Amino acid sequence: MALGIGAVIYWQHGTSRKVENEPGQNFQKHRLQITGFQFDGHRGGKRVITIKADQFTIEKGKMGPLRVSLWNVAKLKNGIIHLYGSSTSSSEVSSSKTDFGPSLGEEGEKPAVRRLELGDVFNKESIPSFGVKKVSSIISEPIQVILHDEASVVTEISAASATIRIKERDVFFKGNVRVLSGARTLLTETLSLDPVKGELRSEEQVLLQSPRQAVESKGMVTDFFLNIASPSRGKH
Repeated sequence: MALGIGAVIYWQHGTSRKVENEPGQNFQKHRLQITGFQFDGHRGGKRVITIKADQFTIEKGKMGPLRVSLWNVAKLKNGIIHLYGSSTSSSEVSSSKTDFGPSLGEEGEKPAVRRLELGDVFNKESIPSFGVKKVSSIISEPIQVILHDEASVVTEISAASATIRIKERDVFFKGNVRVLSGARTLLTETLSLDPVKGELRSEEQVLLQSPRQAVESKGMVTDFFLNIASPSRGKH
């Protein structure tokens, strides 16, 4: 099975595997099915993504009611995805007038703005081919995504479903979306995660809570630590 450079897939005990390769089977729903699935993706010798699921399936993409062979979709059942990056800090003045900007340090000095870099997550060396061509997206129902820096868990995101859109290089969450980062919580119905820009963006009604304050608005952009960046612009 051909995989991206530095990528490893583990099949746990009891794995079942079905590959579409028999004559007359070209229109079956599943090209590949694995139970007890784990994948680790690396770049530059560092782990950047881990994908775990109770079940993993490769299916043909759908166009209306028909399944076509132009592209494939990877589907996860009870998916857990870990994204690993590096954190940096810089002294900036927050534009936010609420509790949801970076906090002032001792004696009121400029706040140290912490950022998480996840730019290697969707590099072609990090994402597997899963043994088939033209995988356009990875869909999980439900989903938990955990963001890590070098030392700790930074943020946890859960939702009814999520789609990793490989071409767009983002993750789109849908349904009962909940984001936890430190003492802050964000609740909404849809959310996109941009690992390159370091943004979480929602066009829906958003509730952002901390122990001291709550902010509710239609649309919001934050960083991965739930610091408000700006009101959301444009449509998803």
